[in-house]
Amino acid sequence: MEQKSSCGKTYTDKEWRSGKTLSGCTMYILENGLMCDVSFKVGPEQKIIRAHKLILATRSPVFYTMFEGSIPETDNIVISDVNDDTFNLFLRWIYTDQMEVSSKNVKEMLYISEKYMFYSGKDACEKFLKKSVTTSDAIVALQASIKFHLLDLQRASLKYIHQHPSKCLENEKGLDIDK
Repeated sequence: MEQKSSCGKTYTDKEWRSGKTLSGCTMYILENGLMCDVSFKVGPEQKIIRAHKLILATRSPVFYTMFEGSIPETDNIVISDVNDDTFNLFLRWIYTDQMEVSSKNVKEMLYISEKYMFYSGKDACEKFLKKSVTTSDAIVALQASIKFHLLDLQRASLKYIHQHPSKCLENEKGLDIDK
């Protein structure tokens, strides 16, 4: 049986349910705009990104309060402090538990995870950064640990930097260290 999504795409029941896991189905409905009930205007261009209140509220107490609090937000929620690529990665993470964190986006993912109190996301970012503590990227880990209050990561980073100062500070990322 063919149906149309809220954004006009045609799909069949079997197409997106058959043989998929729960996370596979939720990702499908997100990517195809099926049954979305909230819109966000994200980044400097205010790109419209649609999602599902139930899934967001289930994973984040901030989203729960945003949608179910005393003055609930309804639609076209502006998120100007995060770019649309980061927000889309964050949604993928919320919907599927599949994390796409890298040294290029770890700070943004930490920021958005902390902002929306998505603690498993913050833990995953910290785990990712701990892998870089024993490399010349310890500077990046140190900066993130200070900004996001990750004390174990901060101690480990400082220890490695103290033991290998030239290796860390000669790295191009060492040139961008915050005061």
